[in-house]
Amino acid sequence: MGRRRGPAAHILKTKLVPISHGTMRDKILRVAEAVEDKVAQEMSDKFGIIFDGWSNDSEHYLAVFATYEVDGLVKTPLL
Repeated sequence: MGRRRGPAAHILKTKLVPISHGTMRDKILRVAEAVEDKVAQEMSDKFGIIFDGWSNDSEHYLAVFATYEVDGLVKTPLL
């Protein structure tokens, strides 16, 4: 078996302009911090965690949600 040639599979699934790993890491951390701050501001002491997993062919995904109540309304943000 020879080495695979051409772009990696994840490159073929996007039309976005490539960015560096450092830039991607920085952006992900900034988004995570913003989401954490927003959820922390409105989340009560009572909350739950929901895990949702699914597959598409050989790709597997996992989503994590918080669930809590604010003024009688249930909120379930994706974490």
